[in-house]
Amino acid sequence: MVSLNHRGIDCDVTCPRCTDVMESCSHAILDCPISQMVWRMSWFWKVIEKRRTMPFADFLRIMSLEVTLEDLALVCWLAWKLWCERNKVVHGGEEGDPQAIFDLSIASFGEWQALHRAPIQSQAVGSDAWSPPQSGYLKLNIDASIFPSSDHIGIGAAIRDDKGSILGAVAKSIEGSFSPFVAECLALREGLRFAKEIECANIEVETDAINVVSAVVDNRELSMEGPILEDVK
Repeated sequence: MVSLNHRGIDCDVTCPRCTDVMESCSHAILDCPISQMVWRMSWFWKVIEKRRTMPFADFLRIMSLEVTLEDLALVCWLAWKLWCERNKVVHGGEEGDPQAIFDLSIASFGEWQALHRAPIQSQAVGSDAWSPPQSGYLKLNIDASIFPSSDHIGIGAAIRDDKGSILGAVAKSIEGSFSPFVAECLALREGLRFAKEIECANIEVETDAINVVSAVVDNRELSMEGPILEDVK
């Protein structure tokens, strides 16, 4: 609202959500009490808290130096979701519950990763693009993301037919600190569980985690991974 006013538009510059202070970009995304409730649920809050009043562009530049690229992507995702929530209120909608905003943001971020990262990872091992399953089969792609600065991992799965059309996707945030191997095992289990829930049969599973493939094929019984692999089988 402050930016609009500076551009000559006659409008109330008060924040439409908290109705307490002038609404700058930083206030809307970082410092509004309602936005703060969402950020406090994230593992970035200690980093954000002392910088929530600085210009948003400066905030992003500093964050890019202090967190991993993956964490920075999630910061941007949450900021975008909060901006969408702010716009909804401005145009006559109701403010969402902070917990629901956070949960939906994490889930949609994981889904975005599942749909966009798998083809990129396939290229890294020599494939030009996503390859379709054999005729009459579906393909399940799985992926796991580890956030080093938090006690959460993100897992995602997408199911496509032999023409590449997406039939379903799922993303979850799992609390805990896991190795990349265990995270990929969990992603495989949740992907198969999702396929079963939506009653998909004749599925090929694709993952870039060759150690997970070997563990399943070789019937390995490992301490922490053992029960997960049993669920997979």
